[in-house]
Amino acid sequence: MAANPSGQLAQPFGYRAQPLAVIALVVVLSLGFFVGLSFLLNRFHLPVAITAALCVALSILCLVRMQWVLYVLVLACLFSPQLVLTEALGPTAKRPVTLRVEDVILGVIAISWLARTAVHKELGLLMRTPLNKPILFYTLVCVVATALGFIYGWVTDTLGASLFVLKYIEYFVLFFMVVNHVETSRDTRNLVIASLLTYLLVCLYGLAQVPQGERPSAPWELMTGEPNTLAGYLVLLVGVCAGLFFYVRSILHKVLCALLCTLGAVLLAFTLSRSGWLGLFGILVVFLFVGRHRLAMLTALTVVFAVLVASAFRTDWLPEKIAQRIDETAGKFEPLYWAPPVVILGQPLDPSASERYRSFEAALKTWVDRSNTHWIPTLTGSGVLGGSPYVDGQYIRIISETGLLGLAAFLLLIGVIARHAWRAYRTLEIPWHRGFALGYLAGFVGLLFHAIGANSFIIVRIMEPFFIFTAIVIHLPALERDERARAAPGQPKP
Repeated sequence: MAANPSGQLAQPFGYRAQPLAVIALVVVLSLGFFVGLSFLLNRFHLPVAITAALCVALSILCLVRMQWVLYVLVLACLFSPQLVLTEALGPTAKRPVTLRVEDVILGVIAISWLARTAVHKELGLLMRTPLNKPILFYTLVCVVATALGFIYGWVTDTLGASLFVLKYIEYFVLFFMVVNHVETSRDTRNLVIASLLTYLLVCLYGLAQVPQGERPSAPWELMTGEPNTLAGYLVLLVGVCAGLFFYVRSILHKVLCALLCTLGAVLLAFTLSRSGWLGLFGILVVFLFVGRHRLAMLTALTVVFAVLVASAFRTDWLPEKIAQRIDETAGKFEPLYWAPPVVILGQPLDPSASERYRSFEAALKTWVDRSNTHWIPTLTGSGVLGGSPYVDGQYIRIISETGLLGLAAFLLLIGVIARHAWRAYRTLEIPWHRGFALGYLAGFVGLLFHAIGANSFIIVRIMEPFFIFTAIVIHLPALERDERARAAPGQPKP
């Protein structure tokens, strides 16, 4: 890849002074990657020849055209098969760990990029972005918190916890891979188009499950399915499509964006995920107060009014399962005799919400009890997998597993993302760029709402598209400035 002349983003970290460190990093990561892959192949008897051929083919493709591999990765984010590793991790595994095709692809991309950097020293190892320091801070907190959890015995599933920490780092690797390999606005547009095509396929797949009476979930999920995961993905993509709708100029493109929004909203309703519905409310809030479009405000008010009417008056005009879910939320349900409902402000919670509330309470109690006996959990929590066995809420999980430092690191990261997404929306001039930035901001706020009742920011199928879009939004202002400078009189044409 040629050196990117687009300002600060294109300045690499000191690669000239540390070529040996880069080579050493390539060797260590390569050994770790292939040792881990060999372990899994031996454990689960996967077809070694097929996996090796896939790695070789992707490695060659990385050398020929890295952007093509990114398109494969975009599709793999939602459609790759998964392998549950709980058996390999032993009976102490507190939640399932999965290996997907995109994990292999990301490993191949990362190693190929590091190898190219070691050979061609004019290439930078990492681009300078506003997220570098927050990502480093959050990664260090997760690693240190989990290491302390190993030492003090709070984390009993050491292999599982290590794999989960690597999962978190994988998202950041994906962010840097996209930033490093997106060189023009055309590259970003192609990635967005590939993401929207994947989203369309996911919507069609999910809607095909509705007539069967199932709560729709993403392809290749576990046997029980994960509707809440699909809901988080839909929240992000519905926001992006809505933002594009308000800025694209072509009537055909507007119709396509409106169709994608409608498909995603309908599928989101049938997931019966109240966290997803809450995320949709977050999207509407952004369009009400940021978008400043009369049509957006009218649409948002209409949807909010319809939801209020459905919740407070009659729901018989809605599909049966959606109406039942709304009634349960409003307190009309049959309580379980072995688990009385939790009552908050005089409002009883249905069994699902009561169980989630009790898990929050147990996680916070564990954190407080350990903090009372030792000062370390106050700052760094109990480590990944060291808190309550399962907490279906991002913010409570962060406090339980990484303490106040982890919460501060997470808030710093999302704060920097939000600030630069807002800045991109205000400064970008190309209409579809502005629309994408607005849609990303809406989807991002929707995920923050969704994270109240879900682990939105650690779920693979949500975070991989999210960090692909994050890299695009962070990179777009520099790309636009670069293209304007090259289009100026006296400058060479791109």
